[in-house]
This record gives sequence, structure tokens and C-alpha cells, in this order.
Amino acid sequence: MKKNNNLIIQPPEGYIDWLAELKIKIHNAQQRATLAVNNELVLLYWQIGNEILTRQEKQGWGAKVIERLAGDLRNSFPDMKGFSRTNLLYMRSFAECWSDEKIVQQLVGQLPWGHNLVLLDKIKNKIVAEYALSDKTQPMGIAEFKLLESLPAKLKTQLPSIEDIERELTRGNDE
Repeated sequence: MKKNNNLIIQPPEGYIDWLAELKIKIHNAQQRATLAVNNELVLLYWQIGNEILTRQEKQGWGAKVIERLAGDLRNSFPDMKGFSRTNLLYMRSFAECWSDEKIVQQLVGQLPWGHNLVLLDKIKNKIVAEYALSDKTQPMGIAEFKLLESLPAKLKTQLPSIEDIERELTRGNDE
């Protein structure tokens, strides 16, 4: 009901139900649009990651190209987020884990990018090791290594501790 100069105007018959139906249609259309945008972005991220993988494998590009690509993409698209070095590395890992584009289009693409990142961080039997080679004269360095997090509890207790490994290495050097 709407007031007009202290008069209460009654909506026409069926108006309230029609308004409720329109609200549902609008909400559903907004949801479909959001999912479509998400699907396109996830597919784009997979394509970028796949191209990084391909070029690194075929042309021997190192990790420095990702840092440069991140800067170049941010400069070209200053209003867009998602082109950081870290996110490009995630895109690469994403394409490596789900190498078939059809899987991305049908299943994984339905999830928001943030949910895909959580999956990437928690995948069974995957050792995450991010490496960087600045040039041929620099040694390879491990930036991150997560093994214990992905092992079953039974195996965790059977592995030697860091201290045990260090003690063994020290003893080996003394002999």
C-alpha cells in the first residue's frame, strides 16, 4: 500500500504476487550473470596458466618471465585485479592440475576462483615446491615445501624429524 496525500492507495489485484515473481526473476538473472562471469574468468585464468606452462616447457622460459608478465599485465589492465605474480603462479598450477580444458569448463569453472585456490592448496599426494631461477649462475632455491601437510597421519609418525635428518647429516660429515 502506498500513501498519496494521506490516502492509502491499494495496489491492483495480483500486483503483490507479480512483484514477488519479478524479484525472483531479477535475482535469478543476477545469479546466472555472476556465474557466467565467474566461469569466463576461471577459464581465462586456466588459459593463461596453460600458456605459461606450454611456453616454459617448449621455449625453456624460467620463473622470471612470470614476474615480468605480471608487471606487463598490470600495466596493460590497471583496473583489473588478479595479475599478481602469485596469482599467475596459481594459474600455472591450476592448468597443471586440471590439464583438460573440458574439466575446467564443466566442473571446476563453476567454482569461484578463491575456492579453486583452496583446492589447489589441499590436493592429495601433491608436493608443493615453488622454485625460482633468476639466471644460470644462481642456484635453485626452494621457496616453499609442504610435504607433511599432505601426508596421512600414519605416515607422519614414521618419517624422521628435521632434527633426526640434521643429526644424520652432521654425523655423515664427521666420518
